Amino acid sequence: MDALIAGELLGGRVDRVSVESITRFFLGSFRERLALDRASAMTPEEREQMRMSTMRQIGNELAAVASDRPFRYPRALPYVLRAFNALEGVGKALDPNYDVTRIAKR
Repeated sequence: MDALIAGELLGGRVDRVSVESITRFFLGSFRERLALDRASAMTPEEREQMRMSTMRQIGNELAAVASDRPFRYPRALPYVLRAFNALEGVGKALDPNYDVTRIAKR
């Protein structure tokens, strides 16, 4: 939690209990999906359905604490996103089958 505040991702009036609960849920669901994916071959549809269900639950939790506006993004984030977007564009131009998510999964 302190690292998120130091990294300027959290600020304002932070309800530490709620944010920690959401973080634990997110990390737990990520580990669960990863273990299920490794244990049994899931179809892309099953994987997407599980992902969407988890994202809905996390979204509901985030909406509950969003009124306090605890979440922020660092000032440099738009520049980092723009750089990744440019890299993806170059990759697609050089190779039509380029998929940045495939690289991220390694």
